[in-house]
Amino acid sequence: MLFRSIGVVQKTVGTLGAGSRTRVFISYSRKDMAFADRLESELNGRGFEVLIDRQEIYAFEDWWHRIQALIARSDTIVFVLSPDSIKSDVALMEVAHAESLNKRFAPILFRQVEDRAVPEALRQLNFIFFDDPAQFDASAGKLIDALQTDIGWIRRHTEYGQRALEWTEHEHAAA
Repeated sequence: MLFRSIGVVQKTVGTLGAGSRTRVFISYSRKDMAFADRLESELNGRGFEVLIDRQEIYAFEDWWHRIQALIARSDTIVFVLSPDSIKSDVALMEVAHAESLNKRFAPILFRQVEDRAVPEALRQLNFIFFDDPAQFDASAGKLIDALQTDIGWIRRHTEYGQRALEWTEHEHAAA
């Protein structure tokens, strides 16, 4: 028998190369800036490279071109959902640009919004809830775990495991 047991393997983003860090772009409304600052600090403190418009764009620079470059450099787009962000033309442009690049989205709910108002690229995903300030640390922990998990890798591993099991069972049935 080639395979005796199939274990679960979890591959994390940012562990592939020495010194590589997961790059996260935070998309938010200016009205949610205090929350975005807290989130940025938390992610930086946990070893992520946070790309955010306020620190990465210089005076007199073409801001939209720079945001596009930041999104292109990022591994994941964390979108802070709030009534203001889903009405923000710039935030929606960021979603559209990230979607055109097939970027991974991490929608987090900061303030309640109507489901139908959420852009489709975000609405189809499971949110992490940050709408209770007392639970910020727990929510941040969930976000960090999710950002570090390469879901595609886990699903491929599961698929390969299933195929190996089917192959093994087929070999026994043929014997």
